[in-house]
Amino acid sequence: MLKFMLKALIKIIVFLGGAGIIGLALSGPMNLVLHWVLQPLRWIGLSESPLRDIGVTGRVEWTANYFSLTLGLLIASWLMTRFESRPIASLGLGGGVSWLTELALGILLAFLTMIPVILMLHFFDPHIPIRPPQMRYSIPADWLTLGGGIMLGLLILFGALFEELTFRGYPFQTLMSAIGWWPTVIVTSGIFGIVHSTTHEASAWIAAGILGLFMALLYLRSKSLWIVTGFHAGINGVMAISAALGLIIFPQREPTENWLYPGMTGAMALILALWVFTYLKPSSKMEVLWQQHVPIAQPWAQLKGWWARRRQTPHDQTPPKG
Repeated sequence: MLKFMLKALIKIIVFLGGAGIIGLALSGPMNLVLHWVLQPLRWIGLSESPLRDIGVTGRVEWTANYFSLTLGLLIASWLMTRFESRPIASLGLGGGVSWLTELALGILLAFLTMIPVILMLHFFDPHIPIRPPQMRYSIPADWLTLGGGIMLGLLILFGALFEELTFRGYPFQTLMSAIGWWPTVIVTSGIFGIVHSTTHEASAWIAAGILGLFMALLYLRSKSLWIVTGFHAGINGVMAISAALGLIIFPQREPTENWLYPGMTGAMALILALWVFTYLKPSSKMEVLWQQHVPIAQPWAQLKGWWARRRQTPHDQTPPKG
């Protein structure tokens, strides 16, 4: 089992390192190409400032952004699955028209999860004793135009796909083939929560970890990375809309705890999980692809087998013939 874990870890490091190198190498020409591709958005209100904020300068500069890094992850995913003689679709990246439907379903699930949470936080936060000072998070005015909104939507979508390709997708399946599905869910959800903590708040870690846990289970259930990407993008979209409307209060300097946030997030995720595991089914194509190309280790059975071999005495062994 340790051999498989080491092999899986090496493959994940190669995948992430290769994706980073490819994304950085592509960032130079992509910054130039994106500058001109996004020019039509300038006609409907997009200013130069948001483009500079994400590293799109109109010059060949090797400044990685979500667009180049996501492309790097997609290319690395294709290379790794090609090396393993399996289609990239087995990662949950099915094509055709269905991916749009799955993306939309994920966004809908995110809205059903987060809108009650945001409303509860908005109405109850003023009555929760927290240490001052406070600030209302707001989106810069440069983004609050039609062009800026489209740009923000693209950034949210590519940002979600970037994180899903990093936390789910190839690394998730590779780790699952070595240690099984439930240890993989726990490990990836824990890491997801930690890297999403903007302060030292344990409540923020837990809330992000709960969402990571739900997205991991949603990925396992649907076998579609598009549904999880839509859910992730929907979560970020709800947060962005709430910030634009001034509905979210964040502590400014002093770290503080707000246990209503993970509590409400956990409650809504549990309700949605019951629906997902009752009614959501993977497509027949993805079911076949996972059965053929996605091995899942059985760590408990392996552990019991190892313990049985350890307890085996020489008297239990059949002597060799001859």
